[in-house]
Amino acid sequence: MKYRYNVALFLITLFLSSCVKDDANRVFDNPGSLSSLAAFNAVPGTSEVNLFLDGVRFNNTNEKFSFGEFMRHRNSFPGQKRLNIEGMTTKGEPLRTSTGITLQAENIYSLFLYEEGGIQVKLSKDNIVVPRDGYAKIRFVHMVKDAPALSMWDKEQTQPLFGNIPFKDVTEFIEVKANESLSLKIIPTGDRNKTPEISQTFVPENRTLYTLMLVGLLNSDSKDEEVSLKSIKL
Repeated sequence: MKYRYNVALFLITLFLSSCVKDDANRVFDNPGSLSSLAAFNAVPGTSEVNLFLDGVRFNNTNEKFSFGEFMRHRNSFPGQKRLNIEGMTTKGEPLRTSTGITLQAENIYSLFLYEEGGIQVKLSKDNIVVPRDGYAKIRFVHMVKDAPALSMWDKEQTQPLFGNIPFKDVTEFIEVKANESLSLKIIPTGDRNKTPEISQTFVPENRTLYTLMLVGLLNSDSKDEEVSLKSIKL
């Protein structure tokens, strides 16, 4: 019941603030008629990407949605959707693909774009519950296709925050103390010679949710596409 209440409040807030709707003339009768979707671009070499749900543009006018960028949760009617993806690479080459996704009422989702023989998508159902006072929540997303399974550690802890996470995996949110520095280290589960260790200091804000998304290519010719950890506040 608490989860459904939090989802309802989250969706009402999105409805009041969102500029993107399936049908501007329709009025939502209750939060149960809504679903919500955010999008993350983990496709190296993309300079601009536009998403269309059943022909309706998902991006706001100021959102280029290039590699490593994120579009916040916004409302959509539930049901089966045709997702069209159109864009350009950093080399000026056109991108175009299409797939289907299904959104259920009263659910909140994240859509991750990644590259694996072309642009692919992963739809993740989000368990959005606002953290208690004094805490934040984080999740880890592994989107480096040529890297092995990875573990994320806080140097101050004896157990990993997230262990043995394979490519394309999206973890659940976990709670961490807010306003305290996390000394994050990401290391490969197996052969450490295959993947460089990633270290980053991160200070989460109180009662805030974050997606920590690892993106890039291990052997990239472009500095902009090297492996890096994106700290994204939802």
